[in-house]
Amino acid sequence: MTRYLKWLPRLAEILAGALLAAIFATFLLQIGSRYLPKVISGLGLSDTLPMLASVEPLAGRWN
Repeated sequence: MTRYLKWLPRLAEILAGALLAAIFATFLLQIGSRYLPKVISGLGLSDTLPMLASVEPLAGRWN
């Protein structure tokens, strides 16, 4: 039993680290989806990379 209790804090740290990494990845995805269309059109890459021009901000769908 003490063997499992010894690993419990380590498991909690790993879980907390994984959750923080997921939150950070979601944050980067939100930033990218918001500004990527503006950057692409501003640089004139819409014709060169049409698949990137189809990216829309997530907030634009519900407004």
